[in-house]
Amino acid sequence: MIETLPATVSRVGLEVQTSDLTIMLLRSLPHDVRSYSTLHAAGDAYTDFRTAALRFETQQRMFAELSGPSSSGARGVHALEGAETAEEW
Repeated sequence: MIETLPATVSRVGLEVQTSDLTIMLLRSLPHDVRSYSTLHAAGDAYTDFRTAALRFETQQRMFAELSGPSSSGARGVHALEGAETAEEW
């Protein structure tokens, strides 16, 4: 938005600071994601919280795919592994 200002307007002090970005990010996240991000972020920087939130999203998608209707193959693998161990005993 700063780029849309006329050249005659001073742009000093109009940039969004990283601390403000961090606060906006954390306030916009759902409670579960916010908790995960604050506990698992590598540091206190905006990029650390953003990376942790993206990691949460990736893990949620992975678990949702595994527990969805397409996971019958995954259950079959576990059942097969269990059957193999039962035969060994």
